[in-house]
Amino acid sequence: AHAVIRAEKRWILRLFVELAEAQGYAQPDAVATQLVCLLEGATVLRSISDITEAVAQSRNAAAVLLDAAATEPTRAANEQA
Repeated sequence: AHAVIRAEKRWILRLFVELAEAQGYAQPDAVATQLVCLLEGATVLRSISDITEAVAQSRNAAAVLLDAAATEPTRAANEQA
């Protein structure tokens, strides 16, 4: 079972990296890892705690993360100018 779970986690991370690359994020690996952390945290919290809003709050955090990552190339360009 452990190998299956590890394979699923690697698959999710690869999928998120591919999606982040397709969207043109400057650091797709970092964005993907952060999103996987949010997904895993929301999944665990929702399944074993009384935090019923874990998924919704993680979705909000993901939106903030993606907005910040989307503006990153602009910041980098501004710093070089």
